[in-house]
Amino acid sequence: MAVATPQAAASAQEWDEAEFEAGLARLKELHIQLRNLRTTIPRMIQPFVANHSSPEDLYDDFSKAAVTAATEIKDFRKIFEDRKTMLIFTNGSLSRRGNSEGISTWRVTEHPDWLDRDEGGHGEKGDGVGEVEDELDDGEEEQDVGRIVEAFTTSYQKLKVQYNEGSGVIKVIFPNHGCSYDLCVQLYLAPAQIHFQIQPSTDSQGKTSFEVTCAEKRFLHAAILECVTARPRPHDLNYLLEMLASYADVMRRPCDRCGKLLNSKPQLATGRRRIREKTSEGQVAYSWEAYH
Repeated sequence: MAVATPQAAASAQEWDEAEFEAGLARLKELHIQLRNLRTTIPRMIQPFVANHSSPEDLYDDFSKAAVTAATEIKDFRKIFEDRKTMLIFTNGSLSRRGNSEGISTWRVTEHPDWLDRDEGGHGEKGDGVGEVEDELDDGEEEQDVGRIVEAFTTSYQKLKVQYNEGSGVIKVIFPNHGCSYDLCVQLYLAPAQIHFQIQPSTDSQGKTSFEVTCAEKRFLHAAILECVTARPRPHDLNYLLEMLASYADVMRRPCDRCGKLLNSKPQLATGRRRIREKTSEGQVAYSWEAYH
């Protein structure tokens, strides 16, 4: 049995208020995800007890349930095995060993709001994890378009990117999405590539914004364009390119809020919101939330 040294026990008391609040927020998110996993198996077998018009419909429903379950388990393991979570558990153990007086059993029923996520994301306060990034910062005043496009092309090699330096037009072409034909018909979308075109324009104050169009005119493309057009940072090219790249798996990615691939309409999760996170090394990173 490990014995806590005085130095280790003392380190458990060095957290400030912000760090304790961030730790509680992370534990809350961990608890919410764990409770949601209780229904994983019932949700996976639900398609087998529901009525379906064809074996193909049954297969599609089960496939969606399996994808959702795999995503939820992956998300839980990611936060559970993260170094920051391990640090919280270690700090709690050291604290109890150093001073166990006054520690009583805590029950979730004593705090009804414990299972409700706070507005603004899934993360914790004070460390930037899971926070919606500042939408007032609209990118650099001067943007090296060629450099940005080159870096983007290197990061997303599966996407075809074309840049016309003369006109400033940028084309981003997605590969075939590879969905089943039944799902494509349900979404009014025939299997095809997706072609985005970015056209820069400069206003009277010399600030450049970027307008996006799409060669395809299906329902899905219109829904994506609606979200892209309403993005909070119209002058930030890098933000726009990263947002477009987040749609590469739009045909397979379930909603991060409800866990479903399709909603009742049916629609895919075409909403996007960028979340600022911190890696275990303390570096700032970004991820994209998908929602209906």
